[in-house]
Amino acid sequence: MSLGRTSSSSTLFSLEPPSYSPSGPLPTYFPSASSSELLHDQTPGYSKFNGTIIRKFGRDTLVLTNQDPHADFPTYGLRVPVSGFLELEERDKVSEVVLSLQGKIEARATQRGSLSKKILDESHTLWGLTKSTPASDADAACPSTLPFSLDLPVQFDRDGKIHRLPPSYNMTFSVMGGTWVKITYTLSVAITRGRGRSRIPQPAFLRTNTTTVPLRYTPRTRPAQAIQSTANAHPMYMPDQWRRTSTTMHPTVPAARRQLPAPQTTTIDVHLFTPSSGVLSLTDPIPIHVQLAGNPLSLGEFIASSATSQLCEAQVQASVVRQLVLQINGKDEACQYTLGSTSLTPTTTFTGTASASTFDWAGDFRLEHGSGDVGSFNAGIVQAQDFILVEIVPAGYKSRSRCQSYGRVRLSQGVRLVAGELPD
Repeated sequence: MSLGRTSSSSTLFSLEPPSYSPSGPLPTYFPSASSSELLHDQTPGYSKFNGTIIRKFGRDTLVLTNQDPHADFPTYGLRVPVSGFLELEERDKVSEVVLSLQGKIEARATQRGSLSKKILDESHTLWGLTKSTPASDADAACPSTLPFSLDLPVQFDRDGKIHRLPPSYNMTFSVMGGTWVKITYTLSVAITRGRGRSRIPQPAFLRTNTTTVPLRYTPRTRPAQAIQSTANAHPMYMPDQWRRTSTTMHPTVPAARRQLPAPQTTTIDVHLFTPSSGVLSLTDPIPIHVQLAGNPLSLGEFIASSATSQLCEAQVQASVVRQLVLQINGKDEACQYTLGSTSLTPTTTFTGTASASTFDWAGDFRLEHGSGDVGSFNAGIVQAQDFILVEIVPAGYKSRSRCQSYGRVRLSQGVRLVAGELPD
């Protein structure tokens, strides 16, 4: 028995491996998608300006680095330091150089009054002499160039509650009697020099020149995932890409006045689909999908103005609305304005026959120019909350050309808008 097992093992290990055909050439790869290809996801690189913005005041110069030289104001993002350097003249008379970062929220509401709240106030001494400075050090001149790098805080404290530092913001609601909100940031440079040969701090012999430079703070947060276009991701086939808000439309006209028999005109379910993450970029297309589901005869009455019509006459309007809530003197004041709107396009073919139990509209739209600067934020006394609002108007609603069993309906869904860009 042992010899048999040995022979079998020898035969097993003497088998040769199977033969393989030569490998074919590797496919060709390109850094960007062709016209016939679809790009599903991509992590873009972070572009950073490397120019400078220069501000002169008197014979001194402030240079801010890592900036767009063509920008109106120096701009800083989340955790981006305010960096640069000062070039000084008459440095033998300089006794102190102080930089200050300041931020405040100002608002006024016609019925509530006004407010002014500091949210940032930090000072940094770049160079200075004091009364206790030794005489040997007091003779040393201030350096001609003083570099600096100041960190902008991420949060601020308001009455014991921590809030994220809000972005720069300026909005006026003229239709509401002059209600306005401003969130501003500044960098101040204070240079103190002594008169004559005096440089040791003595108030009678010192003069301070202060220059203030407005800053633009735009914290950018990138959405966690790419958003699929409505053309490539139907809620039925990719439900994980969408979140749904629903309501039900009930017939509003008594049965005796309806064109359709009472048992045939029933409720219609309305579904609003928006991206599942709930975090959308201000600068990229926003996909929206709307679906009506119900009795085919009820859908036909809602969609067409007459029983013989073969056109979809119901209209679906989608908007992104921002609600600004101000807390002034212990009371809230709410204002709203539209960031962008569009009409959705039917994606279901309507033939005039009562055959379908669902009807769909979809569309991708961008926000209006100028609205993509500031995302949603909550600074306590000022909150910017954003919503996707959809209004569905049945056929013949305005003209009353058909005995309407349904009125128009609105759905809304809260979203968070961010200033960071999505992958292309």
